[in-house]
Amino acid sequence: GGSKGIPRKNLAIVGGISLTARAILFAQHSGLFDVIHVSTDDDEIAKEAERYGAPVSFLRSSETSSDVSSATDVIREVHRNFANRGNLFATIAVLEPTSPMRTKEVVEKTLSSIEGTEWDAALTLSPVSVKYHPDKQFTMSENGDAQFFTQLGHQVNRRQDLSVTYVRNGLCYAIRSESIEKGTNIFGYRLRAIVWDIPYVNIDTPEDLERCREMLRS
Repeated sequence: GGSKGIPRKNLAIVGGISLTARAILFAQHSGLFDVIHVSTDDDEIAKEAERYGAPVSFLRSSETSSDVSSATDVIREVHRNFANRGNLFATIAVLEPTSPMRTKEVVEKTLSSIEGTEWDAALTLSPVSVKYHPDKQFTMSENGDAQFFTQLGHQVNRRQDLSVTYVRNGLCYAIRSESIEKGTNIFGYRLRAIVWDIPYVNIDTPEDLERCREMLRS
């Protein structure tokens, strides 16, 4: 509820409904989940979740609501609360409201990719243009000295020599509950990449929010 970049971000209206509602409706209509839980510290977001058929049975603690809390901290808390009530699940998925361009196909593929396999976690990725490859990036010291971000930066001459890199798009994360119980983070012990090259917006800024609205309109 205390988003710094966009105040009340998860309640922002996109395509006629809030980002929170959009994520809930997607999860409901997908038919992929036994339980849908909205993890929040905010009463207004909790009311929005209840309005769309996903009542919040417990709010986040102060420990998982701070600026330094991670997605792993949140998942561990949610898993622990459900386990204490005797509700155990094979897999936990995270659908970030701020990445609303997901489809059932990509979420289904992410979930199925860790069922009965050697992977225990998966996430969706989008390819990054080689223009922004790490080997072409620099850091800068306080006095203005430029340094290559990677050691290979000194050697790169041609675009064709660069390997493809990927960035998290927030469409879906999945992890086996047993891995969370063993103490791993959201990325598990062995992480499966699900590459999904579609137009998307991962909303962090007001500009991202407007771009998302425009994409949905068109």
